[in-house]
Amino acid sequence: MGRYSVGAYTYEDDSCDTMIYDGLTGIPLSLGYELVSQERGDTVRVVALGVKDDAAGPVPFATLRPCAYFLASEYDVRAVRCPQTGQWVLIGYMGV
Repeated sequence: MGRYSVGAYTYEDDSCDTMIYDGLTGIPLSLGYELVSQERGDTVRVVALGVKDDAAGPVPFATLRPCAYFLASEYDVRAVRCPQTGQWVLIGYMGV
């Protein structure tokens, strides 16, 4: 169950919504969606979406592949719940 606040109101969310959103634009991520790493500045592509079990419950993740290198290895990034909206977002990545 997630708890998040919007303005002066606090909500509890017991849904199992595992959709991941672009933290900047609010667009839901899908396969093939391109993101820019805010730390490195490189572009990555979403190649898989899934859910992993965590101590606090299910946590969605995205598998990303760098666009600049054909043979670059893929890596998983876990989403975090945005306290303002209650949506799952990838910290440090924004849509192209």
